[in-house]
Amino acid sequence: MILDTGSSTLAVWHDKFGSTPVTKTNNIQFVGYGTGHWTGPVLKAQIGLGTGEHYIDIPDANISQIQSGIYRGQRQFYPTDGILGLAYQSLNNAADAGTADFPISNYDSQYKWLELTSPQYTANPLPTVHLTPFFTELEKAELTPNKFAFMTRRSITHYSTDLATDPLNKGWFILGEGEQHTELYTGDFLVVTEVAEPNGQGRYYNTNMTAIQVGDFLPQVVEPPSSSYLLSNSIIDSGTNTLSLASNIYDYVLQHAELLAQRLGVPQTEEDLAKWPAIYVTLDGEDDSPVKLEIKPETYWQLNSVTASGRKTQFNISKG
Repeated sequence: MILDTGSSTLAVWHDKFGSTPVTKTNNIQFVGYGTGHWTGPVLKAQIGLGTGEHYIDIPDANISQIQSGIYRGQRQFYPTDGILGLAYQSLNNAADAGTADFPISNYDSQYKWLELTSPQYTANPLPTVHLTPFFTELEKAELTPNKFAFMTRRSITHYSTDLATDPLNKGWFILGEGEQHTELYTGDFLVVTEVAEPNGQGRYYNTNMTAIQVGDFLPQVVEPPSSSYLLSNSIIDSGTNTLSLASNIYDYVLQHAELLAQRLGVPQTEEDLAKWPAIYVTLDGEDDSPVKLEIKPETYWQLNSVTASGRKTQFNISKG
């Protein structure tokens, strides 16, 4: 499963259900991402996590059965089986079709979906419902505290003779805690302030970035959002594998990184990473104290990567 803090839906491909007992509902979903989309019916099923004394479950959790969804010639989320969205409920929208036998395959594109659900395209749009995300269901049932943690070593697969056993391709997702696992971190926690939605509903894990700095160069001030529609100028999204920056901020980073590379004559190889600068991102923290996070060269250069175009070193900061 993809663990995604930038969406809120639990969805699995239809051929992965096997003999799992499910109950049909009248709800259907079309969910789009920065890369691709899918459509499918919303089902109810018993969904559990853990084993033995650590097993927890929701007896009638919402889980969507992905019927169709292609991205770049492969099925959505390939090679994983689906996605677990960890953001807020207002991102988990569905349409009430009034029947559990709605012909979903006829509405597997964004345009067809708008024809079905948008007042701009139809006089009788299907009503929208907000479904409770799985993580929120666990929290409301008091099966887990309202927290989770990630520990990862890479954001792009590291090339090796056995990808699955390579320690750089492994990590931890810790549900319900984090601080207790001192074997996974050193130092103290830094607390970044989450920018709350005015209506209290929430969508993404919004943050406020105030500055970015390359090495010892002068920092670049990051402006507040330019549109009243945008709640903040940054979000924390585990469903992406790059640091994605606005055009002017990206240009600042690239300009100064390239200047340093030209000055030192640094090739993009592992033994020269020590000559590349750290990049610092400053976010608003608790009590109005700034939190300065360090991004080391081995993080923004993903060496020995498995990518769509083959094995290469990848610059992991993008213009977005």
